[in-house]
This record gives sequence, C-alpha cells and structure tokens, in this order.
Amino acid sequence: LISMFEESLDDSCYEDESYREYLNDSEYMSLCAKTVIDDIQGKYFNYPVFKGSDKARENVGGILTEYLNGKVTLEEAFNLAYNNTIKEL
Repeated sequence: LISMFEESLDDSCYEDESYREYLNDSEYMSLCAKTVIDDIQGKYFNYPVFKGSDKARENVGGILTEYLNGKVTLEEAFNLAYNNTIKEL
C-alpha cells in the first residue's frame, strides 16, 4: 500500500503543469532535473561496488536521524555510522 501511494505521488508531481514549465526552462537546475527524469530515472547505481559499500550507505543514511533525535552530537553520529560500518564488514 505504501509503495503504491509513493508511486502515485511521485508520478503526479512529474505531471504538474508548474513543474513541467520549470523543466522547459533553460536554467542549469531545471536542465539537471529534466535529465534525471527523462534519461536517468530508474537506472540508479544502487548495488554494492565494493565490500561493505552497501553497509556504509545504510549507516550514513542514519546520521541525520541520529543527530536530529538530539541524543548525540553530529560528530558522534558520524562516528557511530563509521563504527557500525566497520563492525559489519
């Protein structure tokens, strides 16, 4: 159910008239967005490149969450992600 909702939400934002006008602009960021949507979407490089890279991505993804929870400093959150990655190798 959640993935169906996310998919329809994602699709609808690409069809928004204001967003479509933005994509037709010649500014750098709108050209980048258009490239991602038209050329790259669904072709992301998301599999392990080297041993532990998937674990590193997973642990780095939690840095902001750990910090925003207010229980650790930003440096501690980075160290926690690093140590968890090393431990999982």
